[in-house]
Amino acid sequence: MKLKNLKELERSISVVFNDKALLKQALVHRSYLNESDVFKESNERLEFLGDSLLNFITAEYLYLNYPDVSEGEATDIRSLLVSKPALAKTARKIDLGSFLFLSKGEVASGGKEKDTLLADSMEALIAAIYLDQGLTVCKDFVIRFIIKPYLKDLLKGNKAVSEKTLLQQLTQSKYHLLPEYKVISKQGPDHKAVYEVGVWLNNKLLAKAKGSSKKQAEKNCAKLALTKLQSDKF
Repeated sequence: MKLKNLKELERSISVVFNDKALLKQALVHRSYLNESDVFKESNERLEFLGDSLLNFITAEYLYLNYPDVSEGEATDIRSLLVSKPALAKTARKIDLGSFLFLSKGEVASGGKEKDTLLADSMEALIAAIYLDQGLTVCKDFVIRFIIKPYLKDLLKGNKAVSEKTLLQQLTQSKYHLLPEYKVISKQGPDHKAVYEVGVWLNNKLLAKAKGSSKKQAEKNCAKLALTKLQSDKF
């Protein structure tokens, strides 16, 4: 099995390893061990460490950069950012599959394109960067290659994250401002109330909407504001 030169991978991730053996270790799938006289251990232990690092770095990034996001919303966002599809997408961007040490059978079955295998290898790579370069470089890699790019994808309308969270992400990244919600009116008795809510950005009304609860009205309002901002009408 002919693999790409690892220097190409280092160039694509902007990280030059001091310990080249550690980088190689991160790329060894367990299936390859039976066909190798060189490697005695797969990347699974690195994968374990990388998973913990990824969760920590992502949680810290959300905590520091999105102070008004609730714990539940932050958990949802983090789950998406560290998910197998997100990691596999990043792996494909850096062509990680071309550098993996896989058995002939795994290669024949399309292992280089399997989401799970690619995601696991990304976690191992994160751990290898941490062990070789330290936490600062590891954080920079995760933020540049995983967090920021995938957050942009979420802003395009991934419904697993609430509209309010998406709006906040967009206004912070685009204008460095937070949206402000205010109840404009409330009509009817409490058990059948209709709320009208507006959302403002820098004292300018972005959108207003109604709902059967304040929460629902805010959600509808955020959805309208997202459409407006994403079409550059603000």
